[in-house]
Amino acid sequence: MKTRIFSVLCENVPGVMMRITRDFTRRQINLDSITVGMEPTGLARIILMFKADDHMAELMRRVLSRSEPVVNVEVIEPERSIVREVALLKT
Repeated sequence: MKTRIFSVLCENVPGVMMRITRDFTRRQINLDSITVGMEPTGLARIILMFKADDHMAELMRRVLSRSEPVVNVEVIEPERSIVREVALLKT
């Protein structure tokens, strides 16, 4: 299984994150990372990182594309991306 990264552009409505994560839960896929940000157009961009084989990754792309609040799903190649993590700590 390889690391997969999806960039999901969707409407910013309540429950959209639950709908997307539910699709992964139903197929027993563990999400390694979720990042959400707002686009200037008012849409939300959700970056999902997970491990899956080719068949399951294509299935998840199709499932997410058919989801109601999703506008676009883009597959990002991990080799051509920069992945960073940020931690906020309170002392």
